[in-house]
Parts: sequence; C-alpha cells; structure tokens
Amino acid sequence: MQLLNEIMFCIVLAPAFHLLRASLTAGSVARREYPELRLHPVAGAPLPWHEAAQHSQGALGTRADFIDAELGRIARYTAKGDILPWRELETFFAACER
Repeated sequence: MQLLNEIMFCIVLAPAFHLLRASLTAGSVARREYPELRLHPVAGAPLPWHEAAQHSQGALGTRADFIDAELGRIARYTAKGDILPWRELETFFAACER
C-alpha cells in the first residue's frame, strides 16, 4: 500500500485512563509491522476523574475506577504477546521522539 508507506507519524488519541494501553497496543503493532512509523500519544480533553462514565466496552463507573481494569488488561495482553514487553516499546517510543 503506497499510502501507508508515505505516513511518517501517527497520533494516538485516547482518554487519559485509556491512553497507556492504547499507546502500548499501537506501539506493539507499529513495532512489528511498520517500525519506521513515529507514534505520539496524546490525552483527550481533561475530564473529572471521579465523574460517572461509561467505558467503550460498556463498563459503568468513574474514570478512576477504570484504571485498575486497564492495568489488568495490559498485564494479560502482554502475557499473551499482544503487547510487547516494555523494554522493546521503550526503545521504540524513544526513537519516535527523535
């Protein structure tokens, strides 16, 4: 795909509680399939942590409640191999900043 080869950077935009997993997942895919892509994680508009919210997967709670679930997903997806180990991603994200 010619267009894909011309894309040099991508912004990963997500709510603050989801930004870590979204960035790690996007970084893992990019590292495997398009390592020259530069990813730049950006948090969405600031929203109150203790305000009621609905997660994209349908869960209800406060944004703060979702943090523990996100960390659990990161651990599970890393164990499955869907998310690369942090050591590999740390190098990838550091290269994105150059």
